[in-house]
Amino acid sequence: MRRADFGPPGSAARVPACGMAAGGIRRREAALVMPPVGEDAEKILIRRLQEGGQVMKVLLAVLGILALAVPAVAASPAGAEAAIQQVWQQFSDTWARGDAHARAALWAEDASLINPFGVEAHGRAAIEKVFEQESAGFAKGTTHTFSNFSFRFLTPTIAEVDTTGEIKGSRGADGAPMPTLTLHVFAIMAETGGKWQMKDARPYVIAPAPGQPPTGAK
Repeated sequence: MRRADFGPPGSAARVPACGMAAGGIRRREAALVMPPVGEDAEKILIRRLQEGGQVMKVLLAVLGILALAVPAVAASPAGAEAAIQQVWQQFSDTWARGDAHARAALWAEDASLINPFGVEAHGRAAIEKVFEQESAGFAKGTTHTFSNFSFRFLTPTIAEVDTTGEIKGSRGADGAPMPTLTLHVFAIMAETGGKWQMKDARPYVIAPAPGQPPTGAK
């Protein structure tokens, strides 16, 4: 620091300009919290509104930008719903063929699944193993179709999907035909490189209220 800031030996030291500025800022901040004694309340209010005006303008500008951005995020991208439904149609086709590998290919590498019977799998490879077990078991010779789609786009490339699934053609252990199994499916899907994939899927049978007949079979 320059000697001139302190004056010659034996003289009163001068406060550096930066210290004066910092002190001025602190005094201004304190004035916004505690009104100076003796000032008229109306004058104090007017001064504080003027001092806070710039901050308010910035806040209003930010809120305006956010308000304009929300509809764009929530909007359904052109053709996205049809592309997503096509993935579900491919699911139905690969189910009917018993092709576990092709069905698992509709899932992302880091996807997850809990099937209606509580079997849980994480990752495409694990999901494929579940599909192999299903195709060799209860799903053999059955069809699985979907309808009543609804969509909620969290971003243009991430969507929540609700749909109704129906599994037909199942047979019991004795070979007798089983009634159609109706499921509700909730899934999260993501688009990467122009391709929609399953990220998470939770098919389940809606439980009946106590004393009521099952709603998942007919």
